[in-house]
Amino acid sequence: MSNMQQRRRRAHLDQRLWRARRYIDTNFAQNPTLEEIAANAFLSAAHFLRQFKLAFGVTPHQYLTQRKLDHAQDLLLQTHQPITDIVFSCGFGNCSAFSRLFRKECGCSPREFRQQSVHRVERYAASA
Repeated sequence: MSNMQQRRRRAHLDQRLWRARRYIDTNFAQNPTLEEIAANAFLSAAHFLRQFKLAFGVTPHQYLTQRKLDHAQDLLLQTHQPITDIVFSCGFGNCSAFSRLFRKECGCSPREFRQQSVHRVERYAASA
C-alpha cells in the first residue's frame, strides 16, 4: 500500500473516531454501549476500542464517564436542580455511585462542589 493510500485510510479512520466521539457527546445521558458507539463509527467493537484509545488516550468508557461528570458539574454550577435529578439526567445509575466517583475525580462531594462555587461567586461579587 502506498503512503498516499495509508494517509487516506488513516484520515478516514480519524473521521470515524471523531464521529463516534460526537455521538458520545450528544448521547451520553442514554448510556450508549460500546457496540452502539462502534456501530456509529462503522467499526467492530474491538477495533474501535483499540483505535479510540490510541487516538484520544482514554477508552470510550472513560471518555463517556468524563463527559457525564463534566455535564454534572455544569448543572451543579448553573442550576438549582436537586443533585438526585442531576445524577439521573446525566445518565448515572444511582446517587451513591455517582457521589463516590464525583468525590474521587473532583476531590469533594457534589454538594460541597456546589457550595464552594456559590461562595466563590459571593466573594467575587463582594470584591467588585
